[in-house]
Amino acid sequence: MKYNAKMILQAAGDQYADPYYSGKPAELSFYFMFSLIPSILLLLQLLATFSITPAILQDLLGEYISEEGIRRIGSFLDTTNTGGLSLVFALMALWGASKAQYAMMRMSNYAYTGSPMVHGFVRERLRAVKNSFLMLFSLLFGLILLVYGDAILRALFFLFGDTLMHLLESRFGSHISMLWGALRWILGVLLYFGSVTYLFYSAPTKRIKLRRILPGSLVAAGGMVLVTAVYSVYTNVTLSSDSFARTVYGGFASVTALLFWFFLLGSALVAGVVLNAALLDLGREETDRDDPIHSQGGP
Repeated sequence: MKYNAKMILQAAGDQYADPYYSGKPAELSFYFMFSLIPSILLLLQLLATFSITPAILQDLLGEYISEEGIRRIGSFLDTTNTGGLSLVFALMALWGASKAQYAMMRMSNYAYTGSPMVHGFVRERLRAVKNSFLMLFSLLFGLILLVYGDAILRALFFLFGDTLMHLLESRFGSHISMLWGALRWILGVLLYFGSVTYLFYSAPTKRIKLRRILPGSLVAAGGMVLVTAVYSVYTNVTLSSDSFARTVYGGFASVTALLFWFFLLGSALVAGVVLNAALLDLGREETDRDDPIHSQGGP
């Protein structure tokens, strides 16, 4: 059975009416804030392994954070030691970075099973640590792709010789560099959507088929891109020296804007989970209608 938009929106509205979701965006934003610094510390150590300086991370964050905010983060990155990191400290940082992942897991479990905790605390927390580690590596891979893209292209030419060069030149002429630049960004976008999809797939303890979590993950991924774009414009407009936000909040204006961004990101994730839960409920209702005997506990 195909569901029309009205049915889906109504089911999602009924799902979101559950009081459990009322404070979830704020809760996720709270854990985002707590996970930010440990995640940056771990990412800096991983970047140092590939000889990527903290300036690369500043450039990445600079696209989404206000100028003052990136200056403050930049001062932190510049003074952070990217030398050796003890295993104990790395595990502690990874544990702290997994707080947001753990909150997402609890919400997904409640949406799909009705209980936020399926297994014991330690087991669920360790799973959150594992997922956070994989998410950090996906971000690292994306940065490596953006930074070393030209070197990768030269390596391909070295491996395959003149044949590949002549083939590309015959098809694209002098636009090879532009083509590779566009391809890197396309791969980056695919990596981003893949990371969000993996987050939605790995969060619930009970395994759900990939095709059933795709609608919510696409909505969440698109929503996070949208709110990030809005946040970027918002910070550039409202955090100027003579803005209302600067007058009211003073030096905390950038922090307030960052919390607002985290709240919107949390709202996008909640919307994706609620949509998936609504679609699963619609599917169960359809199954019950098609097989009323088994749905009533019959043999």
